[in-house]
Amino acid sequence: MGGGGVVYLGAMKMKRVCPACGHENEEECLVCSWCLGDLANVPPGSGLDRSDPLLMLSFSGLSLEVRHGDVIGRSALGKELFDGHAGVSRKHLLVVFVDGAWFIEDLGSTNGTKVNGERIESGTKHRINAGDSLALSKNVTLVVL
Repeated sequence: MGGGGVVYLGAMKMKRVCPACGHENEEECLVCSWCLGDLANVPPGSGLDRSDPLLMLSFSGLSLEVRHGDVIGRSALGKELFDGHAGVSRKHLLVVFVDGAWFIEDLGSTNGTKVNGERIESGTKHRINAGDSLALSKNVTLVVL
């Protein structure tokens, strides 16, 4: 039982989705843990519809399901895949779906991000397509399926 007589059931706990960056925060958060955006007027359970488009990435024969607003990195989505790969930053890149297309944004990662061998500028959105390779480090390359 949680404080104040509120019962929390793990699977039933709602999230607050930041309208600024799309990050899913715990229900009790009033400030986004990613971008520090105001969540005070965002009701729990609102925001992204989990039927949103799904992007599939592949790394070493394993698949990673990505949705709009997901952050990829050693301390974010994919952390299980990148364990032991210090060249991947904790919060390496942001993935967004805008006007029917997928984009990535390097979040100021230490080693940067390369799309099909070309380094992309940190802080700007770069369109990605099926078949593209996303190099997060010398040893980690994701393939867009």
